[in-house]
This record gives sequence, C-alpha cells and structure tokens, in this order.
Amino acid sequence: MFDKKYDVLYKKDCIDYVDKVSSIALLVFVVWCIVKDVKKGRAVVDLRSLNRMVVLDVYFLFLQQEIIDFIRRKKYIIVVDISNFFF
Repeated sequence: MFDKKYDVLYKKDCIDYVDKVSSIALLVFVVWCIVKDVKKGRAVVDLRSLNRMVVLDVYFLFLQQEIIDFIRRKKYIIVVDISNFFF
C-alpha cells in the first residue's frame, strides 16, 4: 500500500527519498476503513515526538487590542486579500 501511494507522490516531485542517516524516526501505521464495500488504507504518521521538539512562539503575533490601538491613529487602512496566492 505504501509503495503505490508514495511512488505516485515521488513521480509528482511531492516527496523525496532519504539516502542518508536521519536524526528523527516517526511511527507510521495504516488505518483501514471500508468505503462503498472497498477496503481502503490511509497512512498515518505519529508526529507527537516531533511536536515535543517544536519551539513555541517563534513567530511573534500582536494582540488584537494592540492592532486596534495602532490602526486607530491612522488616516487610511488598506486590506489586501492574498489567500489565493498560496497553494
């Protein structure tokens, strides 16, 4: 099951194979379910060990009240929607 899914992703350049030693290992398992009488498997990666290494609050975010106080003194406010720029 893994080979079929990952070969497709590899051909699309979505993933790459690791050919050297990695400092992290993650548990991967398959969750099976039956959809319309067809047994389907989904690969699940347990990221809890990786989450323990994440540095919290790396990207500083202003409090909502701080933003309101800042724009309150401005004459003009420009809003640009760039949500469709990202895939």
